[in-house]
Amino acid sequence: LVEVPYLGMEHQSSVTYGNQYLKGYLGRDLSQTGWGLKFDFIIIHEAGHEWFANNITYKDAADMWVHEGFTCYSESLFLDYHYGTEAANAYVQGIRNNIRNDRPIIGIYNVNYEGSGDMYYKGSNMLHTLRQ
Repeated sequence: LVEVPYLGMEHQSSVTYGNQYLKGYLGRDLSQTGWGLKFDFIIIHEAGHEWFANNITYKDAADMWVHEGFTCYSESLFLDYHYGTEAANAYVQGIRNNIRNDRPIIGIYNVNYEGSGDMYYKGSNMLHTLRQ
């Protein structure tokens, strides 16, 4: 873990961190449920990328949702393990409010184009639904 002046990034074998040692995302709960303040978002999210990005990756940037959707879902897995299924469910349902439905989460192939920022929350909610 390398401390940096920006929020964080999942560089392979060198996760960077800049969340100011606060719980949540710079002290904010992205789920607005209270559960997002039970952990340091950047540590859990960027460490999750060691699996979902640095070990399992995509062929085209259009599938960036695989990295971000699975990693966002790992946040709820952390809560499930430490606080129980009800906490994880509440967190996932809370982050659902951040989905804008502005465009598809899958980008355009063969032009280095990512999909919507909804790839985090929508991808996580899709995986949560499958697990139910």
